[in-house]
Amino acid sequence: MASFAALIKHIEFTKNIVYKSKALNIVFENTEKLAYIDHNTSKYLELVYNARNVDSYQNLFGILNYTKTKAGSKMLRSNLLQPLYDLEKIELRLEAVDSLIQDQSFLIDLQNCVEKFIDLEDIMMIALNTNARQLNKTGDSNTIKSVENKIGKLFIIKQVLDSVEKLTDLLSQTKSKLLDSIFSVNKSIQNLLSN
Repeated sequence: MASFAALIKHIEFTKNIVYKSKALNIVFENTEKLAYIDHNTSKYLELVYNARNVDSYQNLFGILNYTKTKAGSKMLRSNLLQPLYDLEKIELRLEAVDSLIQDQSFLIDLQNCVEKFIDLEDIMMIALNTNARQLNKTGDSNTIKSVENKIGKLFIIKQVLDSVEKLTDLLSQTKSKLLDSIFSVNKSIQNLLSN
């Protein structure tokens, strides 16, 4: 944690980025219920890379990766390299997959909604970046380009907020416990934003 704090201070100092108080919520998650797959095993099983051709998508990740977002792709890769062995969580995931397979129209609506999401890491950088020194070479922060950039960021944030609302409405229809827990989180976010 100390090294992470030092990294944040370094970013603030070198990049002139100020993180607002309580803007970052760091949670330590215990990974005891994950299997660890070492590099050689991953390589020989061709989980994320093809052993003969590194640029090829002929590996388990390439075959399974029909995700709609960068975050989904990262999560799939992470789950292949550190699979669960917690039976309860595996059963929750299987139940969610089963409910999506049973209701194809819900699955299609969910895919259409999720693919409109912008990468949340990019959004977090926009939201947390309160750089007070975004000046051009002449020192003027109110140039047309600067104003256009700020307006563009506002539109991106608005699009994400609209997407959260649509996703919350969509997830309210689910019967899966796992998807329902995501609905609860989205509803909390929506309530927080409306207040």
